[in-house]
Amino acid sequence: LFSGATSLDGYVDEEGRTGGYLAANIAKEVFEKSTPNLRDATGEANESIAAAMSEKGVLVEHRENLWSTACAVVDIDRTKKKFDWVQISDAIMLLVYKDGSHKLVVPDYDHDTDLLSKWKEFADRGTPNIWPEMLPDIIENRRQMNVTYGKLSGEPAAMNFLKYGQESLENVRHLLLFTDGLILPLRD
Repeated sequence: LFSGATSLDGYVDEEGRTGGYLAANIAKEVFEKSTPNLRDATGEANESIAAAMSEKGVLVEHRENLWSTACAVVDIDRTKKKFDWVQISDAIMLLVYKDGSHKLVVPDYDHDTDLLSKWKEFADRGTPNIWPEMLPDIIENRRQMNVTYGKLSGEPAAMNFLKYGQESLENVRHLLLFTDGLILPLRD
């Protein structure tokens, strides 16, 4: 599962595809033809995103211009009743067990919470055009990518934020992968 984040410079290629779309699809293609080692595939996908941006002349020193993608990828081994996984950013992997209980494979993290709260405040006040009001905060958030939170963006530092592991499929009824943007409800 890959969820691209569109660069803030408005980049679209000659076919009208955004940087986020390209990053997500580059990563997907690498995983589709890659070795079974998910961590190696993630590094290869990240490097492929960097190469594609370089080829298109993206000014990577302006970090808000970077093409990027969140990801949650699993490799299921049914005979051993287990799966290997990798995850970066706020994509969610949820196990639902046969008894109805559930478990997040990676603790929920949302780097957009403050932005979404501020956006809601503008909406509640009836601000007619929220985007220009929020743009400085959104740019600052993007500049924190691979500093305080990770996304595959071609930057080597993204790999510092990669989470990976192996889980049993014993008593698992469903394995659900969600793109970023799904925030599980909490009491607060």
